[in-house]
Amino acid sequence: MRSLFLTIATTVALSATAQELTLDKVDEFTGSTLKLTKDYTAGKSLGYKLFIGFRRVDSSYGVSLWSTGDQGCAGAVGNYAIFLDANGNTIKLDDDISDVDCADMASSVYVIDPSEFESFVPTKIRFAQSEGFIDYPFECEFTIQQLLTVIK
Repeated sequence: MRSLFLTIATTVALSATAQELTLDKVDEFTGSTLKLTKDYTAGKSLGYKLFIGFRRVDSSYGVSLWSTGDQGCAGAVGNYAIFLDANGNTIKLDDDISDVDCADMASSVYVIDPSEFESFVPTKIRFAQSEGFIDYPFECEFTIQQLLTVIK
């Protein structure tokens, strides 16, 4: 009985911390694949939260970022995100492919090459939209590699 309880408790604990997909779809007409992770808190700064999610459309990958801070418009020219690691290495994303959306908490989307993130462990993310940037420490419960694995 005790081993059954431990097995159930372990299963519940593991499923509670597992990455989640909000969409996992194959188009029945075209065979196109679309996968989206849940948005996770990536960090907190100045009283705001930064959220991160990953997506795959067929063989293209992307990352979506949005903040509870009023940073401006998603999809605006000049938006960017810079991932910084402990060694000072950076990955800069500067082509926000979202439609222009100036609503609060609008999500910026960047096409990424997953291989760039294979061994990259960010410590901070600078997230910039049309009205400024905020630097966030990277404090996500999952690594970028774990989130990318879910959508592969």
